[in-house]
Order: sequence, then structure tokens, then C-alpha cells
Amino acid sequence: RVTPPLFDNGHSAPNIPFKLVGNHIVLPVRINNSTDLDIVLDTGMPVPEVGIMHNDVADGLKLDFLHDGPEIIVAGAGTDKPKTARIATGATISLPGVTFPNQRVSVADFPNMPNDGVIGQMIFGTCIVEIDYDQQYIHLHDPKHYSPPDEYSRIKLHPVVPGLGPY
Repeated sequence: RVTPPLFDNGHSAPNIPFKLVGNHIVLPVRINNSTDLDIVLDTGMPVPEVGIMHNDVADGLKLDFLHDGPEIIVAGAGTDKPKTARIATGATISLPGVTFPNQRVSVADFPNMPNDGVIGQMIFGTCIVEIDYDQQYIHLHDPKHYSPPDEYSRIKLHPVVPGLGPY
């Protein structure tokens, strides 16, 4: 279960900048007060964790790896084959205006990946997400305190594979 996010201003984190790289939203994410990492926002990431794609990046994140945990196999990134991942728990994940405390991080080395990692269910499973492609911002909201403007339309997403996310 994902620990709910903590918003700096109560119930939302507006104007989180992103870079659009190809068709990917790349967010500035910090893990345990690291410098900004380039993390792809992935609607197909079905687990509530951050996946780090490079061992050398993970080495500087002060992660507390499980030593007796189960072996986790992560799907291949891009054209890479699946790999065994190391799992860390208790990490603090931060984006501008919001913190996700006590989170899980998986680390598997995918040297051909141009970004530092991926995030998905941790955000989509706990927040209302608005994406402003023109201004290149995302806005995160606590679902318990969010009322959409009247001009907004609700779009129900239906996963292709039930339980794995809307992709």
C-alpha cells in the first residue's frame, strides 16, 4: 500500500514542470534529497514505486536495500530483456510541492535507457493528475479535496489488462 502524499500547501501541488522528450513526460524527481533525477511519468507502471534504470544513479541515493527479500524481475525497458531488481524501502520521493514518504524503489541496470527511471502508480494511484502540455506542467491534487472546474469533462480510463493500468 502506498503512503499518501504530503502536499506543501495542503491539498495540491500545482505547476510541477516537466520536459516533453519524444512522447514522454519527464519529471524532476528527488529521492532521499538527491539532486533532480529525470524520471518518466509512465501510465503503464503498475506498481507503486520508482524504478531506477542505472546502478550508478542508485549508488548516490542513500537507499536502504532489502537483503532477505524476494527476487523481483522487472520487465525489459525499451529493447532490453527482463532483469533482476534490487529493492529498497523507506525512501522519500519528492517533486516540487509534494512528498511521498516511506516508498519503495526498485533498481535494475538498463544502460540503454536515456532517463534515470520511471514512476507511475505512485502518482496515478494517489492523486488526481492534470497535464498541461502547452505550458509543460503537471498539477497533482488530493482526490479527497478536489472538485473539477465546471468546464472539465470526466474521462473514465479502462485498462487493456485489468489491474495493470490505463495503457
